Amino acid sequence: MHELSLTHNLQTETPPLVRGASINSWAEPSSIASPILNIQASFEAAICPECERELFDPHNRRYLYPFISCTSCGPRFTINGDISCDDCRAEYEDLQDRRFHSQTVACSKCGPFVTLRASHSNISTIEYRLSAILRTRRLLREGGIVAVNNLSGFHLVCDAYNPMAVEQLHQHRNRAEKPFVIMASDLTVIEKNCIISSQEKDLLSSREKPIVLLDKKRMEIFPIAAAGMMLPHTPLHHLLLNQTDPILARESAPSLLAITTGDFSEESATIEMEALLTGSNQVIWSK
Repeated sequence: MHELSLTHNLQTETPPLVRGASINSWAEPSSIASPILNIQASFEAAICPECERELFDPHNRRYLYPFISCTSCGPRFTINGDISCDDCRAEYEDLQDRRFHSQTVACSKCGPFVTLRASHSNISTIEYRLSAILRTRRLLREGGIVAVNNLSGFHLVCDAYNPMAVEQLHQHRNRAEKPFVIMASDLTVIEKNCIISSQEKDLLSSREKPIVLLDKKRMEIFPIAAAGMMLPHTPLHHLLLNQTDPILARESAPSLLAITTGDFSEESATIEMEALLTGSNQVIWSK
């Protein structure tokens, strides 16, 4: 009975990021059977529904905090250092909390914090926290190209509806014949621009937040028949694209972003902020 109960718990009560490949059991010399669960866990996971709700809840202490995460989502390699505030420490030590022993637990009190660095005309400016987010939304709306610090490096984004910005991004990346991936603020925006089935909706909304190739209804986003579409997968992307939050609405933002890797032409992916500032003279996001 103990083996059956344990096997059932392993199948039904595992964390969201755990996938069981198989369960095997055998008799030990003591005649006690031991179930073995073979699992693989994701290293980097898209924001979970619970964190997304907290991200846009004005009464939550992580409201609009771009590095919100828990044990079910967020970075795995790019983890934070020591936990500094009492609230985060209490969550980390609470067995019943979904941030129990989450190494990425953080909030707007203890950080990390988002930073916007702009370099143009030999003048550099730096903005922090909400001001950085609002300023970046405005830059995207005005046709700017932004380098976003992703979980594993930088990628470049611009307003997918702005042909001049898209052309500039093509020139910067030296890939005029290759379309960019399009990130949409939500499924409604994708439905407005693309032909999409219920199965494709489920795939786009899944925890993996994959890129899905869809036939287009409108030609405004690149003059091609199909586009690789995806939904925001990190809190920062949600904050850049959100169309409904009253605070973020102070600076309207595009509902579709063209997105590509942050390397220069055929070079390897850019990781360091200084390399992007030197190579693109553009706008930089960082922790």
